[in-house]
Amino acid sequence: MWHKVALVVLLLSASQVGAAVKELRPVTLQQVIGHGMKYGREMRRIETVFREARARYRETRSTFTPSVTLTGNDNGRRTSSIYKRLKKSGSLDYSFVNPGRGGNNSRSVSWKHPLFRTNDLSLDLAEVNYAISRFERTRQQVAYRFQIVSQYYEVLRLQERVKVSANAVERWKKLLDFARARYELGTSTKIDVLNAQVNLGNSENSLLANEQNLASRRDTLSDYVGYPVDVHLEAKEPLVFTTADVAVGDDWLREDLAVSRLQVARARCRTRDARRNSRPDLDWESQWTDNEGSPSEVVHSLAWTFQLGRRTDEWTFLRLQESEKSTRIELDRLAMAISIEQRDAQRRLERLERSVRIAQASVRQAEESMEFSQFSFEKGAVSAIELREAQGNLTDARSNLVNLLIDYRIAVYQYERAMGGDLE
Repeated sequence: MWHKVALVVLLLSASQVGAAVKELRPVTLQQVIGHGMKYGREMRRIETVFREARARYRETRSTFTPSVTLTGNDNGRRTSSIYKRLKKSGSLDYSFVNPGRGGNNSRSVSWKHPLFRTNDLSLDLAEVNYAISRFERTRQQVAYRFQIVSQYYEVLRLQERVKVSANAVERWKKLLDFARARYELGTSTKIDVLNAQVNLGNSENSLLANEQNLASRRDTLSDYVGYPVDVHLEAKEPLVFTTADVAVGDDWLREDLAVSRLQVARARCRTRDARRNSRPDLDWESQWTDNEGSPSEVVHSLAWTFQLGRRTDEWTFLRLQESEKSTRIELDRLAMAISIEQRDAQRRLERLERSVRIAQASVRQAEESMEFSQFSFEKGAVSAIELREAQGNLTDARSNLVNLLIDYRIAVYQYERAMGGDLE
């Protein structure tokens, strides 16, 4: 019985270990961006929102297309009518009736035209809203690409941290062996061995923490760009420092600034529409009818609708006037904020370039110090405490250089994004 239980436990443990094993797939940044733009959940949401906006625009536009009605019955009566909503001046309606069984055909044309509230602006507003939706889609796509860039480089950052931590563990293992050998020869005390063991344990714990953070970050990146959950992505970008080309492309455009300008145009359009609606409701209608066997007839009518007191539409016009002013102020604020952001992105690039060069020199100095300290420790000239300090300085210098190199890569994309690039 116990043998069967042990076998079941062994099989379950093996299955759990197998489930924990994930495929490691080397990918470049462009491969990850391409996959995310095609399969990412966020990208699907962006496209869905845009298609909804496009359908809304076409829905409004369809109200200005002619509407045709055809009817007939078994008594021979036939009717046809065409209705067209006019963008500039009301509506036009044409109808034809054939009563059947010897009856006379009749035709009529009706034109309804508001005298003071001409030029329906609903289609103009729909076109502006659709243009805003197009820019918003591009803006969100750029933001999505930048998030992929940030997450990809965080994976690369943690990969490099794991390498630095693993290298520190290997060095402390060797130094622990030296400390034990010196202790056995009687040239050092037990304190050096204990200190080396403590430093090795700290390095191993740091390595384990970095490995766990790396696995979690890889899971997040895989999910964000649409890879299966059993695939871990390995960043394969070479971490070599090269000065980036920061030339601004001719086709670069800040979509948020373009959207803000269109919002001003939309506010102006709404103000014009409100001004039109605040005018008196004088509607002119002309109707022409032609019945076979009778002379044609033309009838004109004028309808005047008014409200006692100030019209609600007048207050609406005043409110939208203030709203338009607020939108213009927001455009000025955004333009200034973008200018500050662009200058700050340029300064950040310049600062990181200098910082990387300083960090590269610091790593070379820390490596030289570590080699000298290790040689001196083996000869008994320095203690384990001094060796630990040199070891820690080297680990910190390498980690700092990795962070600066990653920050510089991200800053390049931040600069391109600030200047209006699409990050493609």
